[in-house]
Amino acid sequence: MTIKVIMWGPGVNGSSIVRGVVRHDDMELVGCRVYSEEKHGVDAGVLCGIEPIGVLATNEREEIMSIDADVVVHCPNMHSGPKSNDDDILDLLRSGKNVVTLTGAHSFPQAIPGYAEKFEQACHEGGSTFTHTGINPGMIGERILPALTGICTEVDRVTFKEIYNCSNDAAGIIQFMQFGIPLEEWTVDSPISDTFFELFYQVIHHVAHTHNIELDDIKRSCNVVGAPEDIVLDELADVEQSGPIIIRKGTVAGIHMVWEGVPKRDTDFIVAKENIWVLQPDLPDFFNFEDSGWEIEIDGRPCLNTKIKLVPSADGKLNRGDCMVGAGIPVIGEVMKAPPGILLPTVFAPFKRRFN
Repeated sequence: MTIKVIMWGPGVNGSSIVRGVVRHDDMELVGCRVYSEEKHGVDAGVLCGIEPIGVLATNEREEIMSIDADVVVHCPNMHSGPKSNDDDILDLLRSGKNVVTLTGAHSFPQAIPGYAEKFEQACHEGGSTFTHTGINPGMIGERILPALTGICTEVDRVTFKEIYNCSNDAAGIIQFMQFGIPLEEWTVDSPISDTFFELFYQVIHHVAHTHNIELDDIKRSCNVVGAPEDIVLDELADVEQSGPIIIRKGTVAGIHMVWEGVPKRDTDFIVAKENIWVLQPDLPDFFNFEDSGWEIEIDGRPCLNTKIKLVPSADGKLNRGDCMVGAGIPVIGEVMKAPPGILLPTVFAPFKRRFN
């Protein structure tokens, strides 16, 4: 059986899903949801940098809803806030389409009282399944970290980090993250900080849940550093950006955010998430690193440190988008086998202080 797939949001990262579906023997792209007039009516293959595939992108929401499909891979525009896409997901589920979301905003809906129930209800109305791949990429915290704790006889703290040079990102992402604003406007209490807290709140709860830990709170902190001189970004992956983006001296050029889950039981271990985002890797009085990547630290017996970084493929490309969202391709097969409802990834034998 060929699995019919709709791609919702073929942007810089989502385009990797379209290319992956086209390459896969068991899948067929049958729809492509875009947001702009410029992309409406354009062949999805052309939008995603490959040959035409005969599927025209549409910005008409109801047109996408009416397409006969098995799975929707959902990589939405996040500029209106993580939960702004809930109605779209619920309607897709009610229509009988399985949904794989590529954001962290739905990685563990059970963390929010009353939130998971509406997705479960929509799934049972449509006979559909809802799952996620986390965020950039979700398997670091939700799947790889728990697997690593499985070799420990004791765990006191786990930390998973994203360390990323954003200078080659799309202009829209640079602006979304609010690089270039005054330092005093990027604080732990600012709206942009709240947006990222929403994105990672469920992720941290998910990691804790996998280890049978119930959280009482999530503490957060942030530190930003200014550009030592004007930073000119003139080769961004956004065709709609005309001219370079200039990050002025003294404005935000480095962001370090920390979220730390506080367990209800004193005997449970700490779950922490860190994001280190920069526009150049050698900012004074900040983190210095050679390569973007991810890092997992486990303080226990034994203590472990695992680093993951992208390396070029045979054609010399880093294929960053594939790494960000590529987990959405193999997850499709799991969704097709799952019963209606919310599907969480399973990890074999992670460390747990209590087994029940």
